[in-house]
Amino acid sequence: MTYYYLKSEESTSEKLKLYIEKNVIDKKKGKIEDKLGDAFEQYCENLFSSIELLNCYNGTSCLTEEYNMFDFYIFQILLNLTSVFPNQINKINATREIPTLSTGGNPKTDLLITVNEGDDEIKVPVSIKQSMSDKVSIAEFSVDTIINEVGIENPNLISLMKKHQSDSSAKNFSDQEKSTLKSELNVYRENLVRWALTGSKEKTEDIRNPDYLIRFNLNKYTKDTISDICVKSVEIFSMDDYVNKTLQSKAGFGTGLRWTYATGSKGNKIQFKG
Repeated sequence: MTYYYLKSEESTSEKLKLYIEKNVIDKKKGKIEDKLGDAFEQYCENLFSSIELLNCYNGTSCLTEEYNMFDFYIFQILLNLTSVFPNQINKINATREIPTLSTGGNPKTDLLITVNEGDDEIKVPVSIKQSMSDKVSIAEFSVDTIINEVGIENPNLISLMKKHQSDSSAKNFSDQEKSTLKSELNVYRENLVRWALTGSKEKTEDIRNPDYLIRFNLNKYTKDTISDICVKSVEIFSMDDYVNKTLQSKAGFGTGLRWTYATGSKGNKIQFKG
């Protein structure tokens, strides 16, 4: 498995600080987590639309004061994970305007990067996450939706999943029920994890299903200390590698996901964190 872990030594790029200030500190309304999400997505959109960073990646110029090495490493590491090569890219741009799903829901792709190599155009769909916790919410759906999307047909498994949804946990499960849920889920677990992360149980060419993940790990903050927020580290994965990494954990009935619920949907949906 190949992925990159970039430690920032408790520092944050000046460019990122500007987006945090614009989206979080200067705005009085809205949830902090949602506003932070906007800030990090806008920051990445700026990075992957930068001619300066592209020229630096291609080795034709050096960085100016607008960006620092933290910015460049994110740019460089993600592109190194793709099939593109330095000196062959003549244009790059990024957008957060991603088509909605056929159901009208939001796509899992947060940022679509378009790279031009000569006459070839390469699409790089990316999911962007930020959190001060080791697990971040990645999906929240009813069991009916989950079994339909993942293709689960096992009646015993469906019954146990609905019990978990109704009880909002496995607190009322017997040891045998926990064991059964884990064993019956085993054949579906990779599809479930991929679907929760990308919106599709299988790899696709659909730009709404991300192929890469950038995860920003933040220091602990409160509403009163948000102005002091900083990035502790950045992890950058291909989605294949992140699926495999998740599956290495035996938690969550062998899925590696944390099964929980959001306050407003208790008893009606299962929330997955990963």
